[in-house]
Amino acid sequence: METVDCQVVWDVIYSRFVEKVDSPGVKKFFQRVFASVDENGTFRISLDSSFSIFINGIEGNHLETFKECLIEGRHQLPAQIVDVSMDAYGVGELLADETPEVTTPKIPISRLVSNKQKFRELDKKEIAPAPQAFGSSRYTFDNFIVGDSNRLAYAASKAVSDAPGYSFNPLFVHATPGLGKSHLLQAIAHEIVRQNARLKVEYVSAEEFSNLYVDSMQYNELRTFRNRFRNVDVLLVDDVQFLKGKKKTQEEFFHTFNKLYGANKQIVLSSDCQPHELEGLEQRLVSRFEHGQTVDIMKPDFETRIAILRQKRQSVTVHVPNEVIDFIAANVKSHVRKLEGAFVRLVSQASLMGCEITLAVARETLAGQLESGMEHNLDITAIQRQVAEYFDIGLKDILGKKRTQSIVVPRQVAMYLSRELTEESFPSIADQFQKNHATILHSHKLVQGKMEKDETFKDKVFFLKKRLENL
Repeated sequence: METVDCQVVWDVIYSRFVEKVDSPGVKKFFQRVFASVDENGTFRISLDSSFSIFINGIEGNHLETFKECLIEGRHQLPAQIVDVSMDAYGVGELLADETPEVTTPKIPISRLVSNKQKFRELDKKEIAPAPQAFGSSRYTFDNFIVGDSNRLAYAASKAVSDAPGYSFNPLFVHATPGLGKSHLLQAIAHEIVRQNARLKVEYVSAEEFSNLYVDSMQYNELRTFRNRFRNVDVLLVDDVQFLKGKKKTQEEFFHTFNKLYGANKQIVLSSDCQPHELEGLEQRLVSRFEHGQTVDIMKPDFETRIAILRQKRQSVTVHVPNEVIDFIAANVKSHVRKLEGAFVRLVSQASLMGCEITLAVARETLAGQLESGMEHNLDITAIQRQVAEYFDIGLKDILGKKRTQSIVVPRQVAMYLSRELTEESFPSIADQFQKNHATILHSHKLVQGKMEKDETFKDKVFFLKKRLENL
């Protein structure tokens, strides 16, 4: 096959692509592109490997467009190029950074002010029009502490904020209360508006959505309500479990969802459970929630809790020693809200009493907020036994050296859960599995990676984790 200049092919199809896809966020996926041509004449677009967890969404949204661009530009391309494929392996020829820029036109401030005044005049009857402000201004990505428990949810949220409507749609974030769902949703809203103030963004709780819908029915303003929620670029709805039992509101939300989804507008939802666990919601709604990407946030591990408290310490003027930070992190584990609440209580009490914050003061002040010792009874032996029972193998297999797949996977899961559910270090876990430190670390990373790619496997690990937490 005659040698093909990949840069020439890329310039032809990408220039057409940006004409079709008018989104400043999308170009971020293609800033560092590799390319090659295989023996079948397929032009292989290979994105940077950092996008590997997002490749299914990128490919699903954009591959067909690239194929159209290839057909339209065929007269400018070598004859042997007959198809396009896409991956995120970062392999092939690195293309020069000469991709056409997607520019956002600048709008004069005077024009924005004029448009805003016209909007207000035309929509005086609108029900509680929402300004481009979303909850607390401190809920941004910059002050969201990332750890193993929330890394995937954070990455998916960042991807959505960089390319709304083109990454994961809908994005469904689930977690028990107090772990940061609302923080992430508001961070997405803030970041989208920061990057492109022209986009119309609505952030609302499911309860508020329902109340506004009832009001619109009562005051005969249903058309205004629909204009508000069906003509946005991004809709973020917090705590969708509160739509339970509200059939009329569910029907309205169903049609709103369909309208936005069909127009490729970004939808972000949060709940205290996975979509299929939502009781009291119509199945047609649940199935739509599962169309896109579902991510979870688990309880923060010890290191993440320390990082959260140290960030909180920066906002107070009193000195809080590291040993006190470690004490709070070790004894308040259930959720971030309670963790921060314990810290605020301690600082407030010490300030009122005019005393120095010490470990003894922390023990006395927080005695009623420290969590029970239930989790302290969970040792690695108990984890090994529960995992062995779940996968129907023997405890000796967990601790043994057999390398069959049916034993290796449960063993790695047990190692992962031992790190997640206890305060034991990697070397300590290695001793109790009769392995070395590197093996435990490698197994932990393997399980994390597989959970990101395999929803069924993630559900199994999640189920085991919940069972162990309730022992």
